[in-house]
Amino acid sequence: MEHFQLHKSNFRYDSGEIGPIMSVEVRYELGGSNFLSGTVNARGVYLHVTPTTIKEHEYEGQVSKSRVVIIGGSNSGLKTLLLSQTRCNQKKVEEVARRLDKIAPEIAKLAWTDKRAALMLAKQQFVA
Repeated sequence: MEHFQLHKSNFRYDSGEIGPIMSVEVRYELGGSNFLSGTVNARGVYLHVTPTTIKEHEYEGQVSKSRVVIIGGSNSGLKTLLLSQTRCNQKKVEEVARRLDKIAPEIAKLAWTDKRAALMLAKQQFVA
């Protein structure tokens, strides 16, 4: 894959190195009750697009980076189910990431200004 990097069992693409970026992630979720929205999420592979700030810190000669998720306002993130699954199948998660890999930078760029267009672009990859 050109853009997505394996991070634990998820695939993540960051639109930049430092500062405000958009993080595009493909991962499996168990689903269940969502107490914030009052709905029930299905099990499956989800696309998460999250505005994030990456900061670099130096302490005693050691450099580290931290990730801070931007919450609320017009720059809130988005989440959508791309593939329903009853069990986690890492090969299927990787397959979804491969299908989105070439357009991950475009999804990240669109998500800053037009979340609906970003979602539609991602979902088009899964329409038969």
